[in-house]
Amino acid sequence: MRYPKIKTLPSWYPMFDAITVYPIGIFIKSECRDDGRLLRHENVHWVQQTQLGAVRFYSLYLYHWIRCGFSYSANPFEKEAAEWENAISSMRISTWRNYI
Repeated sequence: MRYPKIKTLPSWYPMFDAITVYPIGIFIKSECRDDGRLLRHENVHWVQQTQLGAVRFYSLYLYHWIRCGFSYSANPFEKEAAEWENAISSMRISTWRNYI
């Protein structure tokens, strides 16, 4: 699997801070480029899109978004990204705390 290129999303873009578009890369607002949690979240979407393909991913994403009542947080793709984002954050914190 190839790594995504990180590209700049225009800061005036109103809908979100980042979006992943396979195979082009991850578009992220410049003021959010140092947000590790957001980058981990978008990397999960990169893997999802790599596995499913972009067309299938966005078709299923749209289907689940509508099925979940247009709820971002209820979408299974977003749930998975949030779980990994939080799991990796927790793991990193707990690991280095063991050495203090």
